Amino acid sequence: IFAIYLILGVPDFTYTPALVGAFFLLFLLFGLVDVVLVYILQRTFNIAALAFVMISIGTFFVGVVTTMTVVVLEQLMASDSALVMAHDICSIVFQIVPQYNLGMAISRGSMAYQSVAAGENYLRQINRLDLSGTVPLPDVMQWEMMGRYLAVLGAELIIGIALLIFLEYGSLGFMRKMERKKTEKLMDEEEKTEHDDVDVVAESERVRNIEEPGTKYGLVVKGLGKAFSNKLTVRGVSFSVERGECFGLLGLNGAGKTTTFGMMTGESNIGHGE
Repeated sequence: IFAIYLILGVPDFTYTPALVGAFFLLFLLFGLVDVVLVYILQRTFNIAALAFVMISIGTFFVGVVTTMTVVVLEQLMASDSALVMAHDICSIVFQIVPQYNLGMAISRGSMAYQSVAAGENYLRQINRLDLSGTVPLPDVMQWEMMGRYLAVLGAELIIGIALLIFLEYGSLGFMRKMERKKTEKLMDEEEKTEHDDVDVVAESERVRNIEEPGTKYGLVVKGLGKAFSNKLTVRGVSFSVERGECFGLLGLNGAGKTTTFGMMTGESNIGHGE
């Protein structure tokens, strides 16, 4: 998007090198923050397509609503002082939303150029063309201009990366234990109501008695389980594959085949079993 602005020479974004640099930094920070935010939010979804739709629409809607709310309050509080407090509170609270910071920073940066354009237009009206080009551009990096929103985006990037690292690697500690306890609890609850087929029980018992795979078995899966939120996706899968054999998982969509393979390959953490 920013490259298009540069090619077309949109003055609101390209009037001076300083303005170009400020907007480039803005789009760069927002892009990084948005990527980290998507990585964090997608962990709450099991279906990739649903995650894409909900995160895209949700963040866009929240960003537009919060930005427009503050802009409208700024227009109305000039004639109604009772809205000043509402504006002050909203302008601080909404900074949690990266899309709000993007929208407000663009608005403030564009306002800087518009002030120059208004000054140039006034000089033309009073026939002072000799002063054309002398109207200074306000410093867009000021705190009340784009500076505040750039600083908040930078802070959100640091916090987001730290949170993402914690979520990715925190499972090695107490989060890993919590996941195992939750999965075991759900499996115990379901075992009381669900009864496995006789062949399934026999296979599970056979696999349970395999102490050392040795040279006979290439893969041994014992009581593999996985839960997402409060839903048990994989429940006590047990089987063995001898060396030289090929195997596959059959089942309906949503049966847990991909999740099972993910645990076997190490892509996903194991909630239960080994």
